[in-house]
Amino acid sequence: MDPCVLIVDDEVDVLQMLAGEFEREGFLVLRATRPEEALSLPVNIPVDLVVTDIMLQGTSGIEVAQSLNGLIPDVPIIATSASERFTDEARACGVFRAVYQKPFGSVRMLIEQGVALAKAHAAMRTAKEGA
Repeated sequence: MDPCVLIVDDEVDVLQMLAGEFEREGFLVLRATRPEEALSLPVNIPVDLVVTDIMLQGTSGIEVAQSLNGLIPDVPIIATSASERFTDEARACGVFRAVYQKPFGSVRMLIEQGVALAKAHAAMRTAKEGA
């Protein structure tokens, strides 16, 4: 099974851009524009990476990440934010493997780090399933 990434962003343009980049890398991409969508993941699709915006409608991406961390604790999570203040808060909360500020200076760096994290998680998941 291809690695799977969940992208959570209420800015549809950003969501589609990131999804397209991960799809070009061979990933299955789950998209969520609202926190409730992200938290109602289909349990039959193993997620290997989460990329979430910090500023979401109705709740913060930090709260979404903390909830997802409870549901899928070993899955790496990357944060994105247009606000430097929220970027600093995301770094301080300890849930995220990386935090990127929008607009992305290099979306390629985010994608490459995401691909590496997701592939490592997928390999670990596959090894556990085979054991």
